[in-house]
Amino acid sequence: MKEEKILKRDEKLLRNEKSWRRARIGAFFIATIQILVSFLLCNMPSEPGEKVVLVPEIASILFWLLIITTLNMRLNHIDSIKLYRSKLNQ
Repeated sequence: MKEEKILKRDEKLLRNEKSWRRARIGAFFIATIQILVSFLLCNMPSEPGEKVVLVPEIASILFWLLIITTLNMRLNHIDSIKLYRSKLNQ
């Protein structure tokens, strides 16, 4: 019963591998654009002597790092499933 659930989940992951790869690429490009835009917009003080706060930029960098790392972990899991199955078939 437990092995069947694992196999079912693994099959679902393998079927969706291409979309996971596309999601990682998309997240990387969107993160790059958002971080560049936020640095450009937030680093322009509106008044002389106004301090620049980098908290939103740091938060957005950490958010996108979390998203991209999660996608990489999912793709590494898919690669390990493929490796395991190739070893079983030999």
